[in-house]
Amino acid sequence: MRILVLLTLVACTTNNNTAPPGDDDASCSQIAATWAITGTCGDDSCVIAQSGCTLTQVSCTSGSHSTSGEIDGDSFTYRGVGPTGAPSTCRGTNSGNTISGTCTVDNVGTCTFSGRRN
Repeated sequence: MRILVLLTLVACTTNNNTAPPGDDDASCSQIAATWAITGTCGDDSCVIAQSGCTLTQVSCTSGSHSTSGEIDGDSFTYRGVGPTGAPSTCRGTNSGNTISGTCTVDNVGTCTFSGRRN
């Protein structure tokens, strides 16, 4: 239904101003918040900041952090470092006030997480 409404709106409007690809606020979840995280990745508290569909910062009390990521619809990905400083990539989905996904830490393995918006 969301796609049909979007297509209808696009068909009825003319706009010469175009946003850069991947930066349309309407096409991505708003996940900027403080999140209480649980799962096999460990309990944590993480603050996520975003600008449009770009994740500008992930900062966790464990020391995990990132300044590089993107949101596509309800899915998100960010790359950074885990609590030990090892490079890691996390992928997940947002559903209202919850997130869930996996993080893969280079040369270590993959863990799961879920979070609740504070």
